[in-house]
Amino acid sequence: MQPMHLTKHPPRRTKSHHRHLRTPCPPPQYKSTRDLTAIPHITLSKHRTSCRHNLLDVTVTAGEIDRSRERVIDRYIIMAMASARKVIRVDVTSDTVCPWCLVGKKHLEQAVAAVKDKYEVEVEWHPFFLNPEAPVEGVNKVEHWRAKFGEGRMQMIVDRVAGAFASLGYRYSMGGMTGSTLDSHRLLWLAGRQGLEKQNALVEELFLDYFTREKYIGDRKVLLAAADKVGVEGGEAFLADPQAGLKEVLAEERKFKRGVSGVPHFVINGRYQISGAQPPEAFVEAFEAAAKSQKSEANDAPTGACTRDGCQ
Repeated sequence: MQPMHLTKHPPRRTKSHHRHLRTPCPPPQYKSTRDLTAIPHITLSKHRTSCRHNLLDVTVTAGEIDRSRERVIDRYIIMAMASARKVIRVDVTSDTVCPWCLVGKKHLEQAVAAVKDKYEVEVEWHPFFLNPEAPVEGVNKVEHWRAKFGEGRMQMIVDRVAGAFASLGYRYSMGGMTGSTLDSHRLLWLAGRQGLEKQNALVEELFLDYFTREKYIGDRKVLLAAADKVGVEGGEAFLADPQAGLKEVLAEERKFKRGVSGVPHFVINGRYQISGAQPPEAFVEAFEAAAKSQKSEANDAPTGACTRDGCQ
């Protein structure tokens, strides 16, 4: 008994055989990855035969039910399902020193995981400056917050953020320095040009450096270490040129801050908006609304956001 073959070009056949295959294959109807009879364009018979489809050309022999064939059928169905998924685009406006932006990112990821069989979600990050006048050299984070918010309000903010971080498995720390985030946004812009997956990975690395590892993300050594870790290329030469990416970052900041009073801010398919670190269910609702071109109500109850006046 010969094993099943996957071929891009079907084997040579007789005239009678070709006449047998003139009728177009019906579209596949899936029941189970293990139920071969649920895939009508695959013919099982005593003779070797095949039927071309838009994804694969499968040739099988009767009785070839083995692990190799099961893997092929699984792959076929996964490819068919992937080709049918709708694409959802998410534009995120955030600052790299906003703790709620990390919380919102993790909630977004939970929502993406929940709908992965239905939608392909693309996420791109855009800059926002919570403190445009922050010094490049950096200042003590606790002292800066105490001077800006006062001891009582600062502690309220820290307690709430720490609770949200703990629910995600992170330990929130107020140690370290804070300052200008311009270079971090320039580096994120560079990462985005090399792929949204790299940009998304770099965003998370910078968040964790700043909020849990007490590192100052205005320090170029910290930025370059994060870039190297996620595979961003050319970071050192890029950051060494203060004009590299500057025009583009400032243009994005002007474009995506319109109508935004706090971050994180999410725009789904250029139309549906979510303000703050909403729970995963709010993102799923927005995805469904975007896919159906219906108005989303997920942005009616903002929660967990940072503005230039502070974090709520």
